[in-house]
Amino acid sequence: MKKAACAIALIATVAGMSAFGQAKYAADGRYPAKTIKIGVETFDPSDGGYMGVQSYLKSLSKGIFNVEFIFSERIDSAEQELQFIENCAAAGAKGIIAYYNVSKGQAVAKAAELKMFYWGTAEEKDIYDQYKANPYFLGSVILGNGDHDGMYGVTKALLAEGKTKFVYANGGADFGITMFVNRRLGFQDAINEAKAKGARITATEVPGFPNEAWFAAQGAALAGDIDAVVSSFGPEVWIQPITAAGKARAVTIGSFGAIGPSTVDLFKGMYASGLFSAIATEPTERFGIAVAMIVNAAEGNAAALKKNGEATREAESLWVITNPQDLAKIVDFELGAGRTAYSKDLTKLVKSIDPSAGNATLLDLIKGFSLETIRAKK
Repeated sequence: MKKAACAIALIATVAGMSAFGQAKYAADGRYPAKTIKIGVETFDPSDGGYMGVQSYLKSLSKGIFNVEFIFSERIDSAEQELQFIENCAAAGAKGIIAYYNVSKGQAVAKAAELKMFYWGTAEEKDIYDQYKANPYFLGSVILGNGDHDGMYGVTKALLAEGKTKFVYANGGADFGITMFVNRRLGFQDAINEAKAKGARITATEVPGFPNEAWFAAQGAALAGDIDAVVSSFGPEVWIQPITAAGKARAVTIGSFGAIGPSTVDLFKGMYASGLFSAIATEPTERFGIAVAMIVNAAEGNAAALKKNGEATREAESLWVITNPQDLAKIVDFELGAGRTAYSKDLTKLVKSIDPSAGNATLLDLIKGFSLETIRAKK
């Protein structure tokens, strides 16, 4: 009986190993054995937030996933966006990560038509509802109300410092780009609340993204009587002009942005000098989840991570950093062992590696990079 029991146990063990053994790795230890190409779209390759995402994706492709990224150039129109998706398909890409979306549902439809998996835009409910059952639409990890709340939180931090004369860089709000529309609403709500309490506040908007006309509008705004700049994208493009205008001691910046190797020293220095007050940043880790989801889907297992057969629409926790202590915690996580360990865990979303991969796995990984979780780490 003991021998029979041992034999049964051995068979069970071997069977378990064979389930995991479906995973085939490249010679260098990355997964999978055959390279998967993924297109990544942005509105501006020089945007600080996007550069942070790009750096993280490249690190994943070097150490964990055998993927090759096709990064877009600047995209200003729906036509350019759809052409980029077609170019990715022609290059053999299996998926698209949308850091930006201007053509709305057309982008999802085009990717599906070309049999590519599309990750992104799940925060736009009309798009999500239309395509949530499409097998090529993976959805995305969304910010929830993060765009609004992040810009609201940043503006509130500046108001708490007594700032009253604002410049607001609205990014793509005038183009109807949802994330920038919501960020402007967050800024406006914070300003309107302060005005309702009796504060006398002025606000000048600089529309669009950096180009010749934008820099002219920026110069005109900086020539006025101001004491705060709130930017719906990275702060880098404001630092030198503020200094050149002789207002580095008078003007404080708050913005959306990204914490990464290229920005951490900048933010630390800005905090130390008093030039910087707050930053709302979306954890780049959600784009690591995008890579894992596309790899999993390319192997025919997209349904494994879905809930009730519908594309992902789970909310992440935005980081709103308003003090050097939180910045130090985030930096330790982003540039240290925390991110390394987290990135390795992304393979848990690939069913060929871990047969237990499912929606619960996805939720656990999303919770893993919340600001509260990171603050609690020693």
